[in-house]
Amino acid sequence: MAFVYSFLKGIIFTFLFFVLAVVMYLAFWFIVRPFKKRKHFQRYSDTIGYSPTFVPFLGDYKHLNEEYIQKGKFIGHFLRDLALGYGKKKAFFGSLGMDDMVFVNDVEYLTDISKLVPHYLDREPIDTTGFGRVGGTGGLGQSKTTKYWKKRRQIFTKTIGINQASRFIPIFLKHCQKGVKTFEEGMTINMSEHANTVSFEIISEILYGCDIRDKLEKVNYTKRDGTTEIVNLYQCLMKISHDCSFAALNPLNVMFPWLVHYSIGAENKRNTKNSDEFERVIRDICAKSQDSNSVYNQVLKTGEIDKEMAYKDVMAILFAGHETTSKSLCSALFQLKKNPEVEKKLKQEIDEYILQNGKYTVNDLAEILNSQSLDQMDYLSCFVKEVLRHDPPAVRSLGYKAKASFKVKDLLIPKNQIVVFNLYAAQYDEKQWKEPTKFIPERFDPSSDYFLTPSGKQRHPYAFCPFTFGTRTCPGRAIGLMEFKILLIYFMLAIDYEVEKETLENPDVTYAILSPYALNLKINKINV
Repeated sequence: MAFVYSFLKGIIFTFLFFVLAVVMYLAFWFIVRPFKKRKHFQRYSDTIGYSPTFVPFLGDYKHLNEEYIQKGKFIGHFLRDLALGYGKKKAFFGSLGMDDMVFVNDVEYLTDISKLVPHYLDREPIDTTGFGRVGGTGGLGQSKTTKYWKKRRQIFTKTIGINQASRFIPIFLKHCQKGVKTFEEGMTINMSEHANTVSFEIISEILYGCDIRDKLEKVNYTKRDGTTEIVNLYQCLMKISHDCSFAALNPLNVMFPWLVHYSIGAENKRNTKNSDEFERVIRDICAKSQDSNSVYNQVLKTGEIDKEMAYKDVMAILFAGHETTSKSLCSALFQLKKNPEVEKKLKQEIDEYILQNGKYTVNDLAEILNSQSLDQMDYLSCFVKEVLRHDPPAVRSLGYKAKASFKVKDLLIPKNQIVVFNLYAAQYDEKQWKEPTKFIPERFDPSSDYFLTPSGKQRHPYAFCPFTFGTRTCPGRAIGLMEFKILLIYFMLAIDYEVEKETLENPDVTYAILSPYALNLKINKINV
């Protein structure tokens, strides 16, 4: 009897010890740690902002949920609003559950911090939303800045850089033409979905080869009710993106990011299962690729990158490349109808430099369009830059982790702190831009009054940074810009369309990644 009593007593004490350990763990990560960090940054309150109230466990989720999510607004506008409100601080300390970040808003601070990469802070393969499983965790975007990373980046830059981008023009046009063939006059299309499809097919062919259609398998996508649906690769990626975005806003996943990482919970398990199925098909495509001109095979041909790393790097480009272009295209088509004087001016330039005042039509683009003709179009360049400034597809950089404590001007960043470059705030900085909330392509024209800062000076180089900057700038910048310009020209010439008035008059509309808005176009006339 005494043995039984002693045994039960031991179990009870073990259980109580376990409960106490869990309580202490939760208290440290969700109360003590974030509170101490807030106290640390409060010493620099003239430089860094933070939410007025500290909410244990949730952090800033309560504010974001009430001010953005529940109102149907784009949550990324919070980063833009840091430049227009919150005391217009140089930086902002924010937290969600166990995660916290320092958002750097000011261009001077961005300059100083960028110089510290990679010695004092560097990228980390962080994945708290599940996107990393299909977004190339460990690929070019999230790998640390090692010699091997520099070698990989150099190889990819040579393969898809500015000297190679023009060879992809036929691929851009082929998929545009294929997409427009599905249009009918009088119909209303979801351009957000259509642009995603076109861009995905373009980047897939560039990365995996022209024979990708012969290698594509149907993918088994598991729905919320547990049943399986047969979808194509693009549909699977879009569904996974949607599911992971939804999971990222789940309060439990916000408070406990490791639930996503370890696939704990029915929704996280399902997302992992679907991500694994997507990865299986992509790996099979890589194994079967026969096109020697594909980026994947050209990279392998160098003999300097192994298959596993080449796969991760190509996946990172696939995931990042298709959505950024499609979102920018939707924003551009939207702004053309919102600003008819801009549309008229851009059409005049296209007619002059591309169509040569009626000599050619949209059906001749494959023969007449090249990088030289694009380079001559100054207003197109200004328009594209203003689209990327006004509604950037990616509103912030990936996270950097501080290797050691360091000081930027008067702000002390502690070791292991995640630091993020707030691109949105830099591009809405009222000290750098005249009337930053307005859409004005002329602000990139040296002859315009809007070209200079409000004080009459040259803008800071980091005031416009849609592809980030420094060592970790986007390696696909050249091909991304060329694809954006060609898709824009094609759709401007191929269709006459309109956007509903309610959408044009909504000041919150944005087409950035994770935005809740979709662009619906009514096709009035098809010109091909």
